[in-house]
Amino acid sequence: RFLDSSGDAVGTSGVLPAANPHALAAFRLSLLTGMRKSEITGDLKREIPGLKWENVDLDAGTLRLLLHKTSRKVGARTVILCRAALEMLDTLPQILGNPYVIPGEKAGEALERLQPVWVRVRETVRLLQEKAMVPKKDQVSVADVTIHDLRRSFASLAARMGYGELFVATLLGHKAGSVTAG
Repeated sequence: RFLDSSGDAVGTSGVLPAANPHALAAFRLSLLTGMRKSEITGDLKREIPGLKWENVDLDAGTLRLLLHKTSRKVGARTVILCRAALEMLDTLPQILGNPYVIPGEKAGEALERLQPVWVRVRETVRLLQEKAMVPKKDQVSVADVTIHDLRRSFASLAARMGYGELFVATLLGHKAGSVTAG
């Protein structure tokens, strides 16, 4: 089963056991902000910490990323939050003693493994379509969709809404607009 934003079970009984609501929030945050997975949950190899609550300013509607993929070249990054992201973060439970927005299973650590949850989400899409008896020709396949595709979807939507390439690059935290071109 899945939980909606209020924590109530959604009618997917028998399809999938409850998914980690924090992992699902990580996917949603990527889709709503264009943030990299490493900016949300961290990257040990690059020495990027996961997003901490101390870097979330709900009143200002921003996230402050001190360390991220390009921080050595461009410095800290501010992520502007849309209303949906603000509401999600405002209702996301904080774990006592854990400073991370997306807490891990170990006390005081960020979630390290999003991929297993993502695989379950993709499989659930398939199962729900089967359960709803959606004709094969009308089914949507997300079998090849990656977590990073959520970030790409954010960029594509911003471009379709008429935002310029440089603005989209800035939203994504690219060090140069040329990365966004194409």
